[in-house]
Amino acid sequence: MAKKVLTPEEVKAKMEKKSAKRKLFFGTFTKALAFFLAIAMAYSLATIAFTPVTAPAGTVQDGGQQSGGESVDGDSDDDFGGAFGESGSSTPSGDSSTPSGDSSTPSGDSSTPSGDSSKPSGDSSKPSGDTSKPTGDVKKTVAEAMNAATAKAAKGSYEMERICKYQEGKGIKVTMFGGDATSVLNGVITGVDENASLDSVVGGFLGVGTKKIKVTNGVGQRYGSDGTMAELTNEEKDYMLKAMNLSASDISNAKIEGNVYTFALAKIKDPQKDNGNAMHKATNDFITESQVKSAIGSITEAITVESANVSYNSILFVATIEDGNLKNLKMSYKADAVMKLKVGVAIDGSGSMEVNTTYTF
Repeated sequence: MAKKVLTPEEVKAKMEKKSAKRKLFFGTFTKALAFFLAIAMAYSLATIAFTPVTAPAGTVQDGGQQSGGESVDGDSDDDFGGAFGESGSSTPSGDSSTPSGDSSTPSGDSSTPSGDSSKPSGDSSKPSGDTSKPTGDVKKTVAEAMNAATAKAAKGSYEMERICKYQEGKGIKVTMFGGDATSVLNGVITGVDENASLDSVVGGFLGVGTKKIKVTNGVGQRYGSDGTMAELTNEEKDYMLKAMNLSASDISNAKIEGNVYTFALAKIKDPQKDNGNAMHKATNDFITESQVKSAIGSITEAITVESANVSYNSILFVATIEDGNLKNLKMSYKADAVMKLKVGVAIDGSGSMEVNTTYTF
């Protein structure tokens, strides 16, 4: 049978039909592939989020030196709303012994080098807080008092309340392919648990929420939601009071008012728990990059943590000490986290939180 010869119009129509089918196929395939990658990523993250994480053994230890814990320029007391007075020096704003208009001592006293971090920018000849000691000795006095008081208190009995929350407008945010994927992941997580969200599941790892702990002779237990006591997790043990090991150089600013000792630590980037940084000398309540990598790596090999950087700022301690005994201690700080993950595709995550902890004896 002779092959039918198509007219030019029929040939054109046939080619257009094939082109339309080709576009339909590749368009559908591309959308399906994108959807598949999104679901795969969301599933992996949801798996991490809903799997209990325990910090690997040995992540919390004392002694030894390790790189990390880079201090950030600037004192963290700048954000404390006047905790150290408007000038930011160790002299309380209400100290009547130093009149604000004292013209006998110029602000640029050449006897005190501008870069000397052990002295405030103001008149160094005037006492601050504890009037029996010169300003330059306040940090040393505070460090010694805190080290001695916490050494006893950490072995004793006390109650602790830790409130951790996201900074306003700075909850967990996830981006993929340069776009915001937070709402997509929230939709997937809500499908698994209608009461959950990206903020809540990631917050579980970060310790977001309120924790109440009772310590008896150095041994802690957590108050459960039903009022019963439960054993502490490894992360919750980090919230307990630590016997401090501070030196004057660790403290960016300090003041003493009666039996109240207030001091701040400088901003610090990515502190580790075994390299002698200032934050580690005061508390174990912070997350490190190595902890994040180990925790996620122990759950699945599908996700690679390329980096997990956490910067801590506004680190403030206010302690009441009577006859060498710690009666009350309040600790507060803010943290900004940035994490880069690889789940077949690159994923960026970020979030900021603030912590307020009170120890009562």
